[in-house]
Amino acid sequence: MTIETGSSSEPTGYKEFIADLKQRVRTTQFRAVRAANTEVLRLYWSVGRDILDRQKDEGWGAKVVDQISADLRREFPDQRGWTRRNLMYMKALASTWPMVDEFVPQAVAQTPWGHVRVLLDKLTTRQDREWYAAKTVENGWSRASLEFEIKMDLKSRLGSAPSRISGPARSSAVRNCEDVPASRRTTPPARPAARTVTGWWSASPPNSRVAPSSRSAWVSGAIGRRRICAEESNA
Repeated sequence: MTIETGSSSEPTGYKEFIADLKQRVRTTQFRAVRAANTEVLRLYWSVGRDILDRQKDEGWGAKVVDQISADLRREFPDQRGWTRRNLMYMKALASTWPMVDEFVPQAVAQTPWGHVRVLLDKLTTRQDREWYAAKTVENGWSRASLEFEIKMDLKSRLGSAPSRISGPARSSAVRNCEDVPASRRTTPPARPAARTVTGWWSASPPNSRVAPSSRSAWVSGAIGRRRICAEESNA
């Protein structure tokens, strides 16, 4: 039987069926990307763990990292992840989460490697790294958005904001909603689109002349302001 999509010959329930099928394909693709990313991060964690253990138990010096980098880059010339700098990040990753069963279940194991490096660079505690990693997965932040939210200390700002705000006790973040034009509060920018293992999301504000990092920061900041304004209007 031949079915012409969109024609009157479609059987009953076909539109719902194909819509559901398309969604299942997209969901599976996303899960495959996330699973592949997790496997890469698991490998990076194991490399960092092995280096730390060898340096501690067998007295390997700091220069061994350079040798490991040179050998792996020679063996895998098409892979860019084996620089000395990346190996140091792998050590930091394994140092933050000493056991693999502590690392893999965390949201950080679902974020791209570039995001993980930001977490290791910009934050000092495991708790903060896990919090921002969870927000990254939840909101689909780009790397620039993650850096922006860390710089703006989003964790502290959300932690100090009461769930219901009224009268003089309103936070400064909510008071700032009064300075945001109504169009900015009610019209969200385009939803981020899925990309690749190394960078899942991208988005652009109305002004296309703004640099990519600034655009990502604009989107992230605007979304944060709208959420606070929405909480205020629903309180």
